[in-house]
Amino acid sequence: MIFAVIAGPGHENILDERIRALYPDKHIQFHSKGHWFVASTGTAEEVSDRLGISADKPDDVRTAIVLGVSGYWGRESANIWEWLTANGG
Repeated sequence: MIFAVIAGPGHENILDERIRALYPDKHIQFHSKGHWFVASTGTAEEVSDRLGISADKPDDVRTAIVLGVSGYWGRESANIWEWLTANGG
């Protein structure tokens, strides 16, 4: 499944590090810093927990959201559409 991860202000760098470590070949940054698509199994809650957003982890990510993507449409660069297609979106 594809998930959109959106960092709250000031939490972009730590989430970027975690996403790169946990999903090295299963993520792509889109639109701007602090916005990623992640391909993963499980639920949005499980991805959030893995990233330390909602789990019992140090309180270093205070605001962020994980959304399960069930459909998409819009205008973006070709590499985003290709990544979504290749990763199950």
